[in-house]
Amino acid sequence: MAEYFYIENPSQQGKLALSQDVFNDIVSSVIKQVHGVKMNEAKKGIFSSHKPVRCEIKNGKVTSFVEIKVAKNLTNEEIDKLVNTIKEEAYELVSMMTEVVPFSLEVKVVGIDNNL
Repeated sequence: MAEYFYIENPSQQGKLALSQDVFNDIVSSVIKQVHGVKMNEAKKGIFSSHKPVRCEIKNGKVTSFVEIKVAKNLTNEEIDKLVNTIKEEAYELVSMMTEVVPFSLEVKVVGIDNNL
């Protein structure tokens, strides 16, 4: 699995390398802007760590995975709407910031947060 996504410069004067952290930051910023949702907490153990947002770069495609918690008392329709909003805004932001990156986002609802 690659750690960078490379964009060829049209003028043939080099490549732009975007790290996994770039995509993680973009997805994290989207989550922070959507009301009724928050990212799951990161967990660190002695021998491992768990991050609520991660990215894979394979075969020239970027796939991000994010775990979220939703506000209490939301219906399934409202949760689906929030997930679609997150995906649309992430696609838009990645497209705007990187212009050519093939990108997909998997959103997993892992719990409910009573403080949202």
